[in-house]
Amino acid sequence: MPETLILKKNKIWDFLEKCSKEFDVYAPVENKETGIIDLIDFKNIEKKDEINFKEKLKKGIKHFVLPATEKIFNFEYIKDVNDPESIKISLTTDTDEKAILRQGRKKILFGVKPCDTAGVRRLDIIFADETDKSGNSGSFTGPEDNVASGKNKKEEQFENYLKRRKDLLLITIGCVDIFPDCFCSSVGGHPFDFKYSDIGLIDMKDYFQVIKISDNPDAQSFIEIFNEFTEKINTSENSEAELKKIFKKSESECFSNWERIDGHDIAALMEKNFNDENIWKNISEKCIGCAACTFVCPTCLCFSINDERNDLKGERYKCWDFCTSYYYTLEASGHNPRGELYQRYRNKVNCKYHYYYKRKESLYCVGCGRCIDVCPAGMDIRDAVNIISGRSNR
Repeated sequence: MPETLILKKNKIWDFLEKCSKEFDVYAPVENKETGIIDLIDFKNIEKKDEINFKEKLKKGIKHFVLPATEKIFNFEYIKDVNDPESIKISLTTDTDEKAILRQGRKKILFGVKPCDTAGVRRLDIIFADETDKSGNSGSFTGPEDNVASGKNKKEEQFENYLKRRKDLLLITIGCVDIFPDCFCSSVGGHPFDFKYSDIGLIDMKDYFQVIKISDNPDAQSFIEIFNEFTEKINTSENSEAELKKIFKKSESECFSNWERIDGHDIAALMEKNFNDENIWKNISEKCIGCAACTFVCPTCLCFSINDERNDLKGERYKCWDFCTSYYYTLEASGHNPRGELYQRYRNKVNCKYHYYYKRKESLYCVGCGRCIDVCPAGMDIRDAVNIISGRSNR
């Protein structure tokens, strides 16, 4: 009789507690007042039954690798008292901040969903030239060195991202429960896709069945702790049948939310209909440009760069921005190439289903449905794709 590796639910608290001695541990907890599920530092979780294994996070995990705001450097204008017209600018990086980043402990994110890890993988491709060269190991390799010594261009540009990403360990729980706004299977994902996870688990009611353990060399000390709390049990034919039933049910429910789409065909149709103003005005009629969708999207990564100044000193920082904002494309001359809201919403949809696919042959939307969930106007990106592709319903 075959054996199966499991993690019993009554051991999870002790497992996370031991991990927290060596790592920064975060687990999903529901706020009782707002109902919002978010990753909370394990040190601030009081009760064992507070951890939510069922639902997806409200805002995902993007902010762990791509903070909403991040300082680039400090600056100071230096005047010469002997030559008042001469002004020099001194630039300094925040060495304390970089030291904290270098010395910080690795972070364990427990209970994230496959759409979360798929979103981070999209960011890896942008910021680290990461491909699937690591196979199904789930390890993050970072950019390859093109020079015999020293940092390559990507490492210099996105040093902080690469450090945060390398220090991130992902424990994913597959989606036994599918919600109306979930459609990962339709865009090439799967409710039990553990390809980009360090640990992959499936909820079998009394325990979690371990489906995937990464060979990520940066995760070995964590995996050693994990193995202390797992055990092997004999698996019957009924158990195997139950597992297949769970897989089939979740996949079927995803497709009932939206049928599978062909990335190549959708990208071509997006390009064909790009200049049809009437279609895009109709699609974006309800959009109010609030950017709630951008804030929770696991793959939106646009940012702006700003200066904050106090007298002669200041700092330059970057912060999240959003392409549906009028000011995002406003030029210094006063001209705005996307002055109309429909143009900005068109760009957002094309970013997910057209531009990225042309570059990487992969859709940039992971089907998490968060944009649908948070939209105060009831916008649904699936409707936009359906209209462009000529499909009347999901």
